[in-house]
Amino acid sequence: MPDSGNVAAGRDWSYEIISFVVLAILSALSHFWYVLIIFASALLTRELVGLSFRYLMDSLPLVPWHSWKASGLNVQAAHLRHQVFKPFK
Repeated sequence: MPDSGNVAAGRDWSYEIISFVVLAILSALSHFWYVLIIFASALLTRELVGLSFRYLMDSLPLVPWHSWKASGLNVQAAHLRHQVFKPFK
């Protein structure tokens, strides 16, 4: 008569191991798709914001970022400084 107290000693664990490996692979693939979808959404959002900002900047008239009055320089004097042919006095 076989020993009934040690039933687990002769058990084959191959199906449990294979099922665990398959479950781990499927879980990893599932998380890979989640990460891929989030990455694609982030790239799409970044591109849309960039294109919107570029469209906004192109549609605005050219605004000088540096005001001559704020710096205390005279616009006419700054223009004459870079003039090639200076008028005689």
